[in-house]
Amino acid sequence: MIKVKKTPNKGRGIFAVQDIPKGTLVEVAPAVVLPPEQLEILNNTKVLDYYFVQPL
Repeated sequence: MIKVKKTPNKGRGIFAVQDIPKGTLVEVAPAVVLPPEQLEILNNTKVLDYYFVQPL
């Protein structure tokens, strides 16, 4: 249904690989909001593969 892939100049994004009917629940995922100064720490962990940066 969806795919995570990298895009030029934007980083990673989530893209539909097939039509998704209106109202379909795609995913429920917990979120942890961390301060930007902790980004460098995350880059040195396995969490790196699982986080997204919220645009300013």
